[in-house]
Amino acid sequence: MKKVTIIGTGHVFRLREKVRKLIENVNPQAVCVELDEGRYEVLLRGRTSLHPLALLQARLAHSYHTIPGNDMLGAVEGARDIEAELFFIDKDIEETKRRLGEAFVLEFLNPLEILRKIILFPVIFLSGPRGNFTLEEVVREFERDPQKYRKLLGRAFPVFKRVLLDEREEHMAKRIREVLERFDEVAVVTGAGHAADLKKLLNDFNVEVFSLTKLLDE
Repeated sequence: MKKVTIIGTGHVFRLREKVRKLIENVNPQAVCVELDEGRYEVLLRGRTSLHPLALLQARLAHSYHTIPGNDMLGAVEGARDIEAELFFIDKDIEETKRRLGEAFVLEFLNPLEILRKIILFPVIFLSGPRGNFTLEEVVREFERDPQKYRKLLGRAFPVFKRVLLDEREEHMAKRIREVLERFDEVAVVTGAGHAADLKKLLNDFNVEVFSLTKLLDE
């Protein structure tokens, strides 16, 4: 059976060399990376988008003395080290930005949706992580029960969840299947939040997930 190794990473952690070496150890025939051509070019130039999410990632990455997306650069370098075929499998960033703009209107400019969020807020707050969590502890909490937090996000921001997670995962799974038509052993490097659902979408293959927690602990 064809083998897929999903490596769940964190874009703000200093993981470039760890991801690179893991790719070398797995030694797949092809490497699929959670990037599109546009984001890859931005990473190479070392620039940060002015999008609020990108700015937040940049601030978090700075606290780890790195740049957001360094894990993806490690994946690209690892693929080249072992001469594996490299594929960028994420949706086009401009399309995602357009969809996020539409999501913002539906999430925050609809009075009924705003009221629903206000009513739900106590439930969402009480269901989330409690205490003074570090980012590493939040990762471990998420990986213990990723579906719990996806459901919370879906309840609080259903359109954002659809755009940021579901649509992109469906697109990435389709691209991975296309790659698997040509190769028997494929590694997929993606953010940890996508790993569990990508595994479900590819459940007819032999899928192994290498978690972000393992990367952080090494």
